[in-house]
Amino acid sequence: MNTIEIPLSKQKIFLGIGVSLLFVILGYYLFATIADQQNRLDPRLAKAVGILGIIFFGGTGIFAIKKLFDKSLGLIISDEGLFENTNALSIGFIGWEDITAIKTIQIKSTKILLIFVKNPQLYLDKVSGFKKILMKSNFSMYGTPLSITSVTVKIKFNELEQLLNQRFEEFRKNTISDEVLN
Repeated sequence: MNTIEIPLSKQKIFLGIGVSLLFVILGYYLFATIADQQNRLDPRLAKAVGILGIIFFGGTGIFAIKKLFDKSLGLIISDEGLFENTNALSIGFIGWEDITAIKTIQIKSTKILLIFVKNPQLYLDKVSGFKKILMKSNFSMYGTPLSITSVTVKIKFNELEQLLNQRFEEFRKNTISDEVLN
């Protein structure tokens, strides 16, 4: 088999920066202006939502700016496994032998590939800080800390999904064939 290299998409990353900036501005506007002028919600709740928006979208914007200058490929798919650098929770290399399943979920309009592995704790032990907290949250919600998205790479989600599932199935068939021969 051959190695497939999928670069990061600077256009998609620029778009992400723009959307993040827009929501930071809206969060600030909610916090500084609308919260005190409206009467539907407690102004403290509205201000809290504004602050959370600033923090969350500020964080995604900072991540996107870092990705903009990232010279690494977004995804490398090889005979041994995949090197994943598509999102803020990227872990790096995941061997095919570690993967037990690949499943697709959709959150709002974003599709995400969940990568289930034999020993999720092994991957959680590789990270620390806020990244570890987020990966543990993913693990408790979805049963795996590992995910891949096409939001930052030059490939459509359906193509990525098909490609990864195909390569994973090829690995499994080859493994079964090798076990039968031995």
